[in-house]
Amino acid sequence: MISVIIPTYNEENYIGTLLECLKNQTWKDFEIIVADANSKDKTNEIVKKYSSRIVKGGHQAFGRNNGARYAKGEILVFMDADLRFNNTFLDDCCQSFESQKLDIACCYFDTSQMSLKMKLVYKLWNNGKYLKRKSRTPVGEGQCLWIKKSVFKSAGGFNETMNMSEDVDLIHRVVNKKYSFGMLDYRFIPSTRRYEQVGVIRVMLGSFMSGVLQLAGVIRKNKLSEYIYGGWGKYEKKK
Repeated sequence: MISVIIPTYNEENYIGTLLECLKNQTWKDFEIIVADANSKDKTNEIVKKYSSRIVKGGHQAFGRNNGARYAKGEILVFMDADLRFNNTFLDDCCQSFESQKLDIACCYFDTSQMSLKMKLVYKLWNNGKYLKRKSRTPVGEGQCLWIKKSVFKSAGGFNETMNMSEDVDLIHRVVNKKYSFGMLDYRFIPSTRRYEQVGVIRVMLGSFMSGVLQLAGVIRKNKLSEYIYGGWGKYEKKK
């Protein structure tokens, strides 16, 4: 069984599309857990229409970890709320994950429907993923992250003291524990809204800076993500 875990905050314009994609999957042995960070819009209302479980969310690391606490599946799939993919995506990825005997994996981006500028950006990411897929510091992200639940628990889950790059941190910790990382050659369509709203240069520079600052331990001490990413992903805590 697969547990799909989706952290949300004010995702009414996107979550319905993702849940519809999941509803139409040929692979049926999965559950959906939405970790919502006190959304102020109709996110929860939309989620309930699809009979998905809603649990307490917060920042990305906390939301993903809390969703995993309720997961019944042997494989956890962490997804962002604004993804799209074809109807065989889960089936194809699950078979590839098992046939490669992987413990943790990421997918490539589908750039076919993007503008030329965005194609260049995401092809850079795809190339980085491919070139570093067998290294000790592979390129990956939490937008569509596959991991065995036993491995996730062994690694201690996402580091909740980190305000960004918690997904890369988890991947590297898992790889350093000698677990098997790989790429699933099936693609999903990501949202380009962060690049469009914050700016390509700022996001790309922010991604580079986050890696450097993560190594220096600065990210754990300061909420630099609000500046680097223009406040992207900021949520309100429940009072």
